[in-house]
Amino acid sequence: MFHVSTLLPNELWDRQRLARKRHIGNDIAAIVFVEGDTVFDPESITSHFLHVFIVVQPIINAETPDTAKHYRVSVVNKNGLEPYPPSCPPCATFQRGPEFQQ
Repeated sequence: MFHVSTLLPNELWDRQRLARKRHIGNDIAAIVFVEGDTVFDPESITSHFLHVFIVVQPIINAETPDTAKHYRVSVVNKNGLEPYPPSCPPCATFQRGPEFQQ
């Protein structure tokens, strides 16, 4: 089972988005899509359960800035958690397409 944050309940009165955080915060792993050169810090998400983050970042080509042809994927663990298999090769880059979606 997985949760998609943009499809979770969104109530106007819930300014802190607690209904969304309740679901995401109880997962063990999360896939995080990061745009631009932003560095993802796993400590920015407070949770007793989330330990592993799969970070996906588009690689933008100057010739075609509107569409990413490749994505950089990395696995980030919370502090104190040892990496465990399956591992992702360092600087893993994948081409956009059906193979990447699998």
